[in-house]
Amino acid sequence: PRPMYYMGSAIQCLEEMSEHDNTSDACSKAMVGYFPSCRLDKAIKHYLAELRDIQSYLVSRDKINQTSQQSVSSSNHTGVRYRLGDFIGRSVRFHLRQLLNSIPEDIVDLDVQDCEERWGRAVADWSISSLFNFSLEKIDEFYAAHSAIFEDEQLTTPQFFTSHGSTCVLSVPRKEIKYIGNSVLEELQGDINEARAFLYGLRACRFVSELLQWPGIAEHIASVGGWEPIESVTSIFNELQLHKCVDNAHYVLLRNVDELKETLKKVVERCEESEDACEASIRKLRKKFLPRKRETSFCFKGTPVYAVRMSLQCELEEHFPAVVEYSAEI
Repeated sequence: PRPMYYMGSAIQCLEEMSEHDNTSDACSKAMVGYFPSCRLDKAIKHYLAELRDIQSYLVSRDKINQTSQQSVSSSNHTGVRYRLGDFIGRSVRFHLRQLLNSIPEDIVDLDVQDCEERWGRAVADWSISSLFNFSLEKIDEFYAAHSAIFEDEQLTTPQFFTSHGSTCVLSVPRKEIKYIGNSVLEELQGDINEARAFLYGLRACRFVSELLQWPGIAEHIASVGGWEPIESVTSIFNELQLHKCVDNAHYVLLRNVDELKETLKKVVERCEESEDACEASIRKLRKKFLPRKRETSFCFKGTPVYAVRMSLQCELEEHFPAVVEYSAEI
């Protein structure tokens, strides 16, 4: 018989058990030690709901295969898949803490001078897994927006601040910015948001790449169990497409860590020119929007000028710790 036959038989058995009140009592008396019947009753109903969810998913999957449709409307199986995906996410975070937070401080140091305050606290607590996890999230977002950079080595890297709004603001004298229309500033704001997302993602790539390739890191990770447990569970995570129904989609990046290291290294090298140009444009814009003494037009909250200025200032903290050589304090 097919697996679906056994699934149906198990569901039928649980349905029969749930419909008879004396089933839980009989099972409770057969258990070794104290096991109340009410607890068994809850367990029967729980597993019945879980198996029905799985059955619903399998039926939906078969419909997809038979009709070659991209998706089939079904939400009945979401619960069990979400819980399994959440469990896998917690498992990965546990292993990351074991691997990364145990790195000896005399192997590597992290410079947080240009980072926001929370990363300074994380480094002070030596919670490298927190930094690593957040970096993976940004890399996943970066990949979603610029997947071609990861997949096509011949592709020209993206250019930024090429819209009419950006070229207009970058070309006019600073004293004329307060006369620029809101539509132009809103277009510039969109370009700034796009550039910031690109830089944040690329900086995350650099941080993870440099950390994983730092001398002594690979040896330490191998000594405490290696990447195999994480690679195994994230491969299942990816194969079952569980990342589509939970907030841990970035963990699929860890299904092959050696491949990830090589990919990130190439992406960082490939995007250096775009990164430099992007950062230069942001520095130029930041200087133009920096208010001077008695200059209030840049300081009114709620205005497009103020929004642009604050967005440019926020970019200053969107950095990851620099991976540097350890030096003992004297």
